[in-house]
Amino acid sequence: MRTELGGAAEGPITGPSGFVGSGDLYRSTDWRRRPALLRAALSASELAVLGPDRLIEILARLTGMRVFVARARRTGVSQASFVPRPASVEVFRRLVTNDGRFTVLMNGVERVDPVVAAVQEAVGVPHRWRADDVVVTYSSPGSGIGYHAGHEDGFIVQAAGQRLWRVWDSDEVDAEARRRLILNQPDDIYPLQRSMSPPVLECELAPGDVLYLPPFAPHEGTTIERSISIALGWRGVAFYHLVLGFPGLVSPPDSLAPEDVDPLFDLLPDADPEAGAMGITSSVAAILTGLEDRGCLVTDRARLSDRLATLLCSVSQPVP
Repeated sequence: MRTELGGAAEGPITGPSGFVGSGDLYRSTDWRRRPALLRAALSASELAVLGPDRLIEILARLTGMRVFVARARRTGVSQASFVPRPASVEVFRRLVTNDGRFTVLMNGVERVDPVVAAVQEAVGVPHRWRADDVVVTYSSPGSGIGYHAGHEDGFIVQAAGQRLWRVWDSDEVDAEARRRLILNQPDDIYPLQRSMSPPVLECELAPGDVLYLPPFAPHEGTTIERSISIALGWRGVAFYHLVLGFPGLVSPPDSLAPEDVDPLFDLLPDADPEAGAMGITSSVAAILTGLEDRGCLVTDRARLSDRLATLLCSVSQPVP
């Protein structure tokens, strides 16, 4: 999910750093299991400051934006173009007054806008080490980027306008597709096979509403009226990433048959935030057992335990 589109070119936008919301949306979900619709979970009046004029201020501080204008016939996924700054500001001004179908994505907005950063805090997810950049989306009626999924836990906050969302069960994504999602392989080359089952959740989001999406849950949004939304993600980290990131401490299975490889792409368990240090210890033990159950050789259990504990307590980004 992370792309290098963000960056404070002219310093952050000034504004309020607080936010009126429940601050407890994380606990209102069945985390990592089922999608959840949280009506009027955040303050619609405070979100209303994120209008087109403020988005222009944001774009002036980012390195660019992505624009989706049409869906490919073969994949059903919209095709994106990257528009760098300063052209992004003028292109956005034209799009705002255009009647065509388009979706604009701005990455890394929490780094330059205090309201968006406050929304990320208000959601209340404790797993900061998995936090990804925040994406703000501006879209016109009838537009969307198509049917897709990701490895993240995600929240979609509706700031303005309305969007229709359809969400499918994560079981609709098979092991091969999960592996491609973990590896961030592009949708236009490896399109996700659309489920023939009905969605498990279909809803319209209005300002202040929040939608939670568990990892690998396919979803599709279509704009009803001009929309501004905020997508917050906590990236999925798999056992595969530990094998890749700690080469001197853990080794992959001797056999690399598909039945041995696929379990490496299971996501790591989260530490219980209510259990404090004991939760970290329990999570580390579960991860070490999970590595060994998947045929990996843990060559230095003590050092790996220390590294994992530090990682789970950290606010930094995960190892590659």
